[in-house]
Amino acid sequence: KIEESKKKLEPYYREAYPAYVRFNSDESETSALYSTDLDNYRTQMEAGFISGTQDLSQFDDFQNKLVEYGVEKLKAIKQAAYDRYVASTKQ
Repeated sequence: KIEESKKKLEPYYREAYPAYVRFNSDESETSALYSTDLDNYRTQMEAGFISGTQDLSQFDDFQNKLVEYGVEKLKAIKQAAYDRYVASTKQ
């Protein structure tokens, strides 16, 4: 039954971010620098928005704060690593 279910679901499955994507040493260091604070803040605010302790009117401030915490830099690092991964799978 498990194999049957897998076959049915397979056309709809999309890997969110491949597990085999690797950062180079600079990317790894920079990612670690930004990730901890960014993840902590995001988790705290998401919980607040979901539980109602943070008003949704603060969502724009939340997004701006993510930029201050380096979300764009982290996104660029992950994109570069992903692009290398995709290029390596086409060889």
